Amino acid sequence: MGKERFAVPDSPLNTNKVSWSHVVYFEKDKFSISENELLRLDQFIEQLPLPIFYPIKVEGHADQDASIEHNLQLSQKRADVVKERMSNFNLQNFYTSWSGEREIIYLGVQEEGKSKNRRVTITVER
Repeated sequence: MGKERFAVPDSPLNTNKVSWSHVVYFEKDKFSISENELLRLDQFIEQLPLPIFYPIKVEGHADQDASIEHNLQLSQKRADVVKERMSNFNLQNFYTSWSGEREIIYLGVQEEGKSKNRRVTITVER
C-alpha cells in the first residue's frame, strides 16, 4: 500500500483583506447622533455580513474648538454612543478609542471644514 499524496498549491492562500468603513458626523459640541446620521449608521450596520467575529474599530474624534481635556471627553462619548447603537444590533468585539483633536483632518477655521473633524470612524476588517 502506498501513501496518499495531496497536491500543495504553489501560491499562498488568498490573504486579501476585506474591510467596511463608515463615518458618523456630529454637531458642534454634541455627542448625540442626529436622525440623519442614525439612519446612515443603521444602513451601514445592516449591510455588514453577520455574524462578525473580527474586531470592530470605533474611533471618536473632535474639532479643535475647545480645550484638549474637553475634546478628549467629547470624543470618548461620541465613540461610546456609536458603540452602544451598534450593540443594539447584537454586534460585539469592539475596539474603542478616542483622540480628541489629535487626529483632525481639517486644520482651517471654516465651519464646513471643521465639521468633518467631529466624527466617529468605524472600521471592520477581516
